[in-house]
Amino acid sequence: MKIAIVVPSPVPYTIGGMEKLAWQMTEKINELTNHQAELIKLPSREHDFWSLIDTYYRFSQLDLSHFDMVISTKYPSWMVKHHNHICYMIHKLRGLYDTYHFTGLPTEVHSKCEYTLELVKFLDKTWWQPDEEALWQQLKKYRMHSNEIPREDTAFPGSLIRLLVHYLDNLALQPSRIKRYGTMSNTVARRKDYFPSGEVVFIANPPPTNDASNKIIYGDYFFTVSRLDNTKRVDILIKAAEQLDNDIKLMIAGSGPQEQEFRSLIKDQSKVQLLGYCSDERVAELYDNCLAVLYVPYEEDYGLVTVEAFLRGKAVITCCDSGGPTEFIIDGQNGFVVEPRSDSIASAMQTLWVDRLKAKEMGQKGLETVKGINWRGFVNQLILENISGSENRVPIKKRSKMIVTSTFPIYPPRGGGRAVFIIYTSK
Repeated sequence: MKIAIVVPSPVPYTIGGMEKLAWQMTEKINELTNHQAELIKLPSREHDFWSLIDTYYRFSQLDLSHFDMVISTKYPSWMVKHHNHICYMIHKLRGLYDTYHFTGLPTEVHSKCEYTLELVKFLDKTWWQPDEEALWQQLKKYRMHSNEIPREDTAFPGSLIRLLVHYLDNLALQPSRIKRYGTMSNTVARRKDYFPSGEVVFIANPPPTNDASNKIIYGDYFFTVSRLDNTKRVDILIKAAEQLDNDIKLMIAGSGPQEQEFRSLIKDQSKVQLLGYCSDERVAELYDNCLAVLYVPYEEDYGLVTVEAFLRGKAVITCCDSGGPTEFIIDGQNGFVVEPRSDSIASAMQTLWVDRLKAKEMGQKGLETVKGINWRGFVNQLILENISGSENRVPIKKRSKMIVTSTFPIYPPRGGGRAVFIIYTSK
């Protein structure tokens, strides 16, 4: 087969876990199979309401009919239409889904603007039978009245863009358009509103280089590598390290929008060091020589850092709400799963610092945990029909269906006693 792997290219361009995974998926399909894979990327802008809508539209217009299979990955790549479409979902736009509640914004659209109300009415009317062409026409019409629409209606994030993105994702991910659903963790598979009812295949992806280290050293510092933004909670790690003895050091590799903010939290530069961007070789060296690894993001999709650390024979400290890492880490066996507080993390760090033998034993158990994760297995499960192992299949609850009968005509709509309310329930 000729296989297209479809990925958004962030604007401004940055290299993160998604970019590295896409490169590796393409390379390994070409290297380990007789198929030919090509990486297809489109610029993905999400700075405001209309740039995000435009990005969704561009992916929807992408013609990949000259390929035999399409694998979409991250929003909004699944907007592409193809008869043999596999969705290996990294995640949806989390700020409009499972982390939206942190904004404190309403989920319902409250507007007095007639154009906004007309758009919302269209979305509600066609929600269960989405009409893509009609939607783009509706949005084109809505945009023509931009000068008359209150700024808060097209705020990003906001309730209207949240509603639109949910509608578009719901449209694109219908079972009639997707042949098979896959993802990297149970954490992603079970998130509310991520997948339609049915079955999702869990396929753990290896790190770019999944060779175990042959020079494991249990050194005199803790290590983490992370994008420096709020969801990674590097600030908690900094506060935890500074509660401990001066001999205990924390090395942090990575860069990001909160870098300066995190630097301002560091009281002792010799104790906590922000290393900035590090090459893959430098990161591998830091893994090899650390005592253990810290990784405490909020609801992480997968957490490749955990797998990388285990392959290097290092125990990992994470938090009970960190998502993907908790699927690998067994508390007290190959690491610690603690409360997302600096004192809890500091206590786990102190335990490993004092008991080096325990740190080594946990690291070795971590290595055993991930030894079965490899690229050949990943590629085979991703592109082939014969996915074995029921343990990798995650059932998604089906929504109960209810039929409401009434002797009243449903058209024309009328209020009062003729109003009929349909309530969706779930077991």
